[in-house]
Amino acid sequence: MSDKRNPPTHQASDTHPADPHAASQASTKPDHTQVAGDHPVPGPDRPAAGVKPDATDVAAWLSRFGKDVPVQFAATPATLFGTEMAQITGNVSGGAPPPQVLIPTLLNGKRRTFVANIPFSAQASGSVIGVARLPVPYNMVGIMALPSVSLGTATIALGSPSDSSQNGYWSAAGTLTALTPSWLGNNASMGVPIYVGYDCLTGQPAGYQPGHQGGGQYDDIILTTGAAALPASGNLRLFFDYIVD
Repeated sequence: MSDKRNPPTHQASDTHPADPHAASQASTKPDHTQVAGDHPVPGPDRPAAGVKPDATDVAAWLSRFGKDVPVQFAATPATLFGTEMAQITGNVSGGAPPPQVLIPTLLNGKRRTFVANIPFSAQASGSVIGVARLPVPYNMVGIMALPSVSLGTATIALGSPSDSSQNGYWSAAGTLTALTPSWLGNNASMGVPIYVGYDCLTGQPAGYQPGHQGGGQYDDIILTTGAAALPASGNLRLFFDYIVD
């Protein structure tokens, strides 16, 4: 017989038991209580009071959190331009914006190096030696010479087979010293794009000729000796730096 004054308690079955991880979650939840003098850095879980984060407003963020706001530097505008910059800024092609972009052989092309080795064997003054073959169009931007022995009084000139003076890239000048790198180049031709190449065997334009001399457009570089014969032994190494599309 049950006691009506103390009816039995029938606890309903909970179909959704408590999350066993609730305690651990509660213990690891960050404390957002701000202490006097504390200036928390706003973040995804702690925005600054009254400030709505705006990732695009950099100046406002820097100003709000005590950083230096970027300022514009004093400008020094150009009043004159080099040839290429005048072409870019003036859009001299007459086309619609964006401004004129230079051809890759003058800007943003790929820089390549052709390494040439010339063994010395007392070649007589006036000898013409083929030393390099470059694809056209190209732009010669540097030539370095490194001899293993001194050339003595002998000189060298570098140019194209189409050049009657044969010194378009380097005029016969002072001797080259053993194991001393020397930069060569004539101002009139260095940095000037070459669109038509010439064959060092025929002296004629080297257009596309399948199966002949490499099968593509190219330009040969020749070396002409002067003043005296080259040394009987040793070698000359030439590095031709050029830009191609």
